[in-house]
Amino acid sequence: FIIMFLILSLIIVSCTNKSKEVNSSDDKKSKVATADIRTEDNVLNVGSIKDFKTSKEGHSLIFDSLTRIDHLYKPIPWLVTKWEISKDYMEYDLFYNTNVKFHDGTMLTGDALKYNIETGGTINYCSYSYVLDNVEVVEDGHLKVKLNAPYLYLLQDLSKIPAVPKDSLDDKGNKTSLVGTGPFKFVETTQAEISILKKNDDYWDKNYKTDIDTINWHAIADEQTRKLALESGQIDVLGLTEHYISLPYSTIYDFKKIRITIL
Repeated sequence: FIIMFLILSLIIVSCTNKSKEVNSSDDKKSKVATADIRTEDNVLNVGSIKDFKTSKEGHSLIFDSLTRIDHLYKPIPWLVTKWEISKDYMEYDLFYNTNVKFHDGTMLTGDALKYNIETGGTINYCSYSYVLDNVEVVEDGHLKVKLNAPYLYLLQDLSKIPAVPKDSLDDKGNKTSLVGTGPFKFVETTQAEISILKKNDDYWDKNYKTDIDTINWHAIADEQTRKLALESGQIDVLGLTEHYISLPYSTIYDFKKIRITIL
């Protein structure tokens, strides 16, 4: 997931006495920038190899999955808050949070979740899609998923599916808009390949806390350019978006000499 994006174990940040905290998906606080945030307060400039629009890590900031899983691969309630499973594992009654809004102001409805379950399985390579019979909207807050064969891992599969508005995927399964329900909203991508995200003040999970108001996602494919961007203060952090530092380890010594911290 990401908000796990913001708690990865090896990142590079420019260093001073400022820090910014975010709340991870497992409710542990992480210093994402014990750092020299050289722009205005509450803005994090992130350097990435990938463009935001093609980054699964970036998308997890703006999209919530239907469920989550823990380190033992057990399902955790998320947008789907509870469930009941038939003894033969062919029917799942799913109960979802009815107080969730998409970034465009529309509500997360049973029809939207039905659409996500019916279309998201194939797109996200979920095995349940091979045995899916139908999805029924029973009432507000309640869906029934019927399978044509027993399947034990539907709830785990739903952790791979981001909630999107109904009819917001094209024929190939690509998102036609970056509208989700997550803690940040996509605003725009500039001509300089900087994608701007703003904190979602209406985020449904009130336990989620962050003092970061804006994330500027800089797509910088060239290795040397990324290094110079960090050294100059154009960006504040590297490594959050790729699960690794995205630069040769030989550069780490050089970073340390100019007060850039390796976390």
